[in-house]
Amino acid sequence: MGVDIQISLNKSHYTSEPINGKVLIHNSSELTLDYVEVKLEGVARSSIRVRGKRRRRQRRALQLDRIPNEEHKVLYQTVIVFPPPEIRKVASPNTQFTLPPGKHNFEFLFQIPVDNSSEQQHTKYPSSDGHLKCPLPPTMDTVKLDRSRHQRGEAEVKYYAKVVAKRKDLMKLSSRKKFGFTFFPVDVARDPHLTQLVVSQNHIFHEKFPVYVPTHGSDQDIKQEETYELLGAPKTSISDSFSSKKRSSRKETAQQYAAHARDIPIQLQVRFRELPGVRAGTANNFSLYLITKLPPQAFQLGNGNSSGLGQFYLNKIDIVLAGLTAIKTGALRHEGCTNWSLGAYEGLHRIDLANAQPSLLDPSMFEIEIPKALFGTPKRAFAGLVPSFQVCNIERSYTINVVANFKYTADEKGKLLGLLSRNKVELNAGVQVWSGINAGEEASDQGLDLLSPEYVQVGIPSGFPDEKNMEVDSDDSPDHDWDDEANYSTQYPRNVPGDEDSSLSDMDPVYGTAESAVRGQLPPPNYAFSGGRTV
Repeated sequence: MGVDIQISLNKSHYTSEPINGKVLIHNSSELTLDYVEVKLEGVARSSIRVRGKRRRRQRRALQLDRIPNEEHKVLYQTVIVFPPPEIRKVASPNTQFTLPPGKHNFEFLFQIPVDNSSEQQHTKYPSSDGHLKCPLPPTMDTVKLDRSRHQRGEAEVKYYAKVVAKRKDLMKLSSRKKFGFTFFPVDVARDPHLTQLVVSQNHIFHEKFPVYVPTHGSDQDIKQEETYELLGAPKTSISDSFSSKKRSSRKETAQQYAAHARDIPIQLQVRFRELPGVRAGTANNFSLYLITKLPPQAFQLGNGNSSGLGQFYLNKIDIVLAGLTAIKTGALRHEGCTNWSLGAYEGLHRIDLANAQPSLLDPSMFEIEIPKALFGTPKRAFAGLVPSFQVCNIERSYTINVVANFKYTADEKGKLLGLLSRNKVELNAGVQVWSGINAGEEASDQGLDLLSPEYVQVGIPSGFPDEKNMEVDSDDSPDHDWDDEANYSTQYPRNVPGDEDSSLSDMDPVYGTAESAVRGQLPPPNYAFSGGRTV
């Protein structure tokens, strides 16, 4: 007797929405059975292979490994499609039914929920102790976790519709067939009105020198007569050490050169748009900015040209999203990391803060966007980049890591024979990865309503620069006294209007964590900055 079972769904990708399909049973002879049942299942599986002890048998070493597994059904729903309900009501419990030879079609319909409550309520598969009620996790293909010395692990989340032609006769096996589909969850924890997130890292360019300075003795009250010259660095030679006059001249030149040095505080920002975090799959919803509290005039000459004080060269940048997968099987724990390169650049890209524009987040600050074309990768989907989730035995979390190297001049050599950058900015912050699907949307409808942006506060790391360690407004450092307008005008003809405080302390306070966006907690300020790791 031949029996062929086929199952089809109306599409391949779903979120928390209705899912319908058809079952085709083709039997060449009469088929006696109890019922035909369709099951909708979601399973989170984890396994950890533990290296066992070596034993010797017949002069051979045997490696006995343990492979404990843990499996949780995060989704479980059933419906009987044959026989019809009206027949089952009048039939006795042990009645069997017969399908005549031919092709038989049965339709089914389920509603995929937003969480795993359907599994918890099902009596066939009671929940394990301490079962975690949570939103349904996304489909995750098998992830092989990093090997440690004694163990390695695997994890996966799968969804499928399964057909069972049930027969109680011990001599006749039940026929089964299953069909997998991809599930992307609704962002239940995300406030749909929260459409942006900003994380950042502070940095100070120490002892930055301008390229041009006012000519000594020029009348600075008459801008038309102002003249400027290249600021030359002091040079030394062996012969100078034998001449007291040359040593005195060299010392005077060095003092004049050092008088122009400035500490320039900046922030490297990563701005996520449309979502308060990373978009699953493409991860292309972010931009990079350099932020300064100083206005463009602080980096310009009296004639409006750039003095070169705010000129830097972006030498290298790497943007990596790290996904940490943590699993458990019973008392065992294991974890592994998967990295996705979101962008990279190496070369020389000139940036001049004299061209900065008022920030879109706060007009009292000024910004320059690092062109996306410089570091961006072609738009594509990253395999395995699924939304953040946590179930009983598997958890996936993410960290954004940005490392940027800057140079003061195009020919600057780094430390240790040029191997290390003198100005390296490292940003590391925990972020959420979202599906981008709001409640009521289907997986095929990825169009989001772009609401007015709101900015949430994220964590402030230890060692966050402030007025104490910036050495900007210290009374014992007159060369760095940026609050002294007259002194500033003496060095550079154009005065700095508006706020006189050049430190980044006005960007504080910051509170909470990056997960504030998840909980929907919106602290008072309109924007937020986070440096390094979140706390």
